[in-house]
Amino acid sequence: MHCLSPSPSADAPSGRFLRFLGTISLLSATSVASGQTPLTTERVANGLSRPVFATAPVGDLDRLFICEHQSGLVRILRDGSLLPVPFLDVSGNLLTSGDHGLMSIAFHPDYRENGYVYAYYSVPGASTIVERYTVSANPDVVDPSTATLIISIPQPGGNHNGGSIAFNPSNGFMYLGLGDGGGQNDPNCFGQNPQTFLGKMLRIDVDGGSPYVVPPSNPFVGDPNVLDEIWALGMRNPWRWSFDRANGDLYVSDNGQSSWEEIDYEPAGFPGGRNYGWSVMEGSSCFTNTSCSALPPCFDAAYTDPIYEYDHSMGCSVQGGFVYRGCAIPDLQGTYFFGDLCTNGSTQGLWSFRVVGGAVTDFQNRTAELAPSGGLSIQDIAGFGQDGLGELYVIDWGDGEVFKIVPASGIGTNYCSPAVPNSTGLPGVMSAAGVPIPGGPLSLVASDLPANQFGFFLASMTTGTIMPPGSQGILCLAGNIGRFNAQAASSGTSGSFCVSIDTLNMPMNPPVSVMSGETWHFQGWYRDVGGNNNFTDGLSILFL
Repeated sequence: MHCLSPSPSADAPSGRFLRFLGTISLLSATSVASGQTPLTTERVANGLSRPVFATAPVGDLDRLFICEHQSGLVRILRDGSLLPVPFLDVSGNLLTSGDHGLMSIAFHPDYRENGYVYAYYSVPGASTIVERYTVSANPDVVDPSTATLIISIPQPGGNHNGGSIAFNPSNGFMYLGLGDGGGQNDPNCFGQNPQTFLGKMLRIDVDGGSPYVVPPSNPFVGDPNVLDEIWALGMRNPWRWSFDRANGDLYVSDNGQSSWEEIDYEPAGFPGGRNYGWSVMEGSSCFTNTSCSALPPCFDAAYTDPIYEYDHSMGCSVQGGFVYRGCAIPDLQGTYFFGDLCTNGSTQGLWSFRVVGGAVTDFQNRTAELAPSGGLSIQDIAGFGQDGLGELYVIDWGDGEVFKIVPASGIGTNYCSPAVPNSTGLPGVMSAAGVPIPGGPLSLVASDLPANQFGFFLASMTTGTIMPPGSQGILCLAGNIGRFNAQAASSGTSGSFCVSIDTLNMPMNPPVSVMSGETWHFQGWYRDVGGNNNFTDGLSILFL
């Protein structure tokens, strides 16, 4: 596992290496003592045809799967290059007028075991379908003959088709977001009609029966007036929404009409059944153009307000993203990113916030910060992406580009390059990201390692240069050396691992708090394919 998951079978040098006495948490939120990691975006893919979504199975460290809206292709990005053969091709049965097209895919929670991937797209006859495929013997291509229809939903209009499917990491059920069927002012009153799937969030169980069954815990099961699949009502067009992969919280961006864009939120474990108001309400405001009758009036207690909304001075079409759960930027843990499709002036809106106790906090305008350098720009945000490690991407629909959110600069100075190549010929490299202040969020990364080998991190305030017995690399530390984590981690298929560290509880004996003005030195140890001991180069960090 790339993010330093323990391995019970690892062994390591002993004696001078001290056991880590603190704790390491990669999925819990990291508090920011002061300052935050400066961010930017770097382009990782271009030349795509109308990309709208990017994802990967959890733990897949090498690939990013990108959906092209109107070509019907799912492209694989690996090592900075798009593979020539698509992972999935639904172009032969794709409707592309209006909002129709390939909108998203979702990997089954047990993808490693069953190879199931689900595509959400439009077909001739103006229907939205969810179809299941099974990956072939080639892990980069699905078997088209395995196509199995899960659900088909007629769409009366060319817009407001929704756009996302996802599995809840807490319960494994599939959720679908569907728009109100198109047109202005919800002309068919589908948003509040409990006898249609349109304008709703659905929840189904694709493992309990063929093609699916309704979970008995769905909120309206047993109510003859409401379809059993419905999880929530009153949606206009939930084009982009997502689950927090760490805890199952649900974030839904619902496109508004004339005035308000909204983000709805449900905490993990919520029993469902909410009504988000459309077309009686637009956000938390009364929508006066509705012609639908016999409904609770505006501001009735039956309606749930969004957790966040903005008017059209900020944008015109909200594009929901993801909660950051990656390794590279530890102070972003628990931060939700979202944006807007519409150009507002010369740049587009990119924002973030956190949800604490059910309320929005730490709202930040990230537009200028996330603008790419080198003459590049992000012009048409159609959505976001999340890779197998939880790192985030911004999708530029118009220019066919994908940008990754990354730290604006590295931290520390590398030294002590291995004088003797290790037995695999891959000298490992140390790097860091975060804020180099005492108590600040900081992560260490070891890369260029042999794949699927054990490793961990070491720390000291003293440098040295020796080659321990049995080693194929150089130890660049001396004195009181602290070892991070009592068990080693696997470098995975990517040949790298990372960990967030607590600089107020450094792994010395006894634990030590980093002080301003101190310089600390870090290094990674790892096995090579022959079982020999190896070391990355060293990294020195001056804490400000």
